Amino acid sequence: MAPEMFMTRDIDHTVDIYALGILLYELLGGQIPRKQHPPFQAVNPQPLPSLSQQRPELPAAIDMIIWKATAYQPHRRYQSARHLAQDLRALFVAPDDQYTVYRSLYHYKPAHRKPVSSALQNTSRKPPDQKRRSAPRSTEPAPPMPPRRRKRRHTGFLLLWLLLLLGLCSGIAFLSLIAAVSAKTTSHPAHAVIATYFDSLQQHNYQAAYHCLSPVYQKDHPLDDFIRGFTSTRDQHYEINNTSYQSPRQVTIEITLTATEVLTNGRTYRAVYIWTGTLQCNARDQWEILAIQQHLIARAEIAA
Repeated sequence: MAPEMFMTRDIDHTVDIYALGILLYELLGGQIPRKQHPPFQAVNPQPLPSLSQQRPELPAAIDMIIWKATAYQPHRRYQSARHLAQDLRALFVAPDDQYTVYRSLYHYKPAHRKPVSSALQNTSRKPPDQKRRSAPRSTEPAPPMPPRRRKRRHTGFLLLWLLLLLGLCSGIAFLSLIAAVSAKTTSHPAHAVIATYFDSLQQHNYQAAYHCLSPVYQKDHPLDDFIRGFTSTRDQHYEINNTSYQSPRQVTIEITLTATEVLTNGRTYRAVYIWTGTLQCNARDQWEILAIQQHLIARAEIAA
C-alpha cells in the first residue's frame, strides 16, 4: 500500500502507480520488499533496495523505473501509467520477429458417406405400385476439415507476466487520461528559462546556462565555481513535477533530475535528484533563476 494510505484519506490514482511498482519489484526480484516489517512500519521514505544488484542479469535502468513508481511523495511518481508502460516496453518487450511459433501438421482422411439402407429406400407414402427412386450417390470425397488453431506459446514465463502487467497499466492509463482531461495545463514563461538552462547544460554550454541565473545568484557563485560543479556530469534529463506561484512575478518549480555521473573513483553512476528553483521576473520583464536547491534521492552504479 502507498504510504499516504496509512496517514490520510486524500489519495488519487498515484496509489495504483505505487502498487504497480511494488508488483513489478516482486515479479522481477522474487521477494516482497521490506517484508520483515509490519505494514505500518514499512512506510519508509528511503527508496527500495537496488534490484539490479540482486539480479545482475537485469538492466540497471529498472531501478530508475521502480524508484520513480514507488516514490514516497505522490507528485514524484509517474503521473500517468502510460509513461510507466512505455519505459517497460523499451526494456523488456522484444520485436515480434525474435519469437518463432511452431505449428503441427494435421492430416485428414476423406470422409465417405454410408449407403442408405434398402428399407429406407422402399419406404414411401405413395401407393405400392410406385417405387421411389433414390438420388445418385456422389463418389467425390468430402472436403477435409480445416486444421485446428493452436495457441501461440511465448518464450519465457517472465514475458507473460510483463504483458499482463502492461495490460493493467493500460487500464490505469485510461483512467488517468479521463482525470487529465478536466485538468487545466498552462505553460508559464518561466518554463522556457528552465528548458534553456538544462538544454545548455546537456550540451555542455555552461556560459549560456550561466546567463539564465540572476545577478544575485551569479554574485555568490562565480562562473568558475559554477562550471566546476558539473565536471563529473556526463548527461542529465529533467521532468517538471510541480509549479508553485508565489506571486505574479515569482514562481517555484520542482523538477526530477536524472543524471549520469563519473565520480573520482572512476565508476559510473545513475543518480536521481530533486531540483527546486525559484524564478523571478526582473525589471526588463525577463525571467531568471534566483535560487537553486538540489537534493540527492538515489544513486546506483551502472555499467560504463
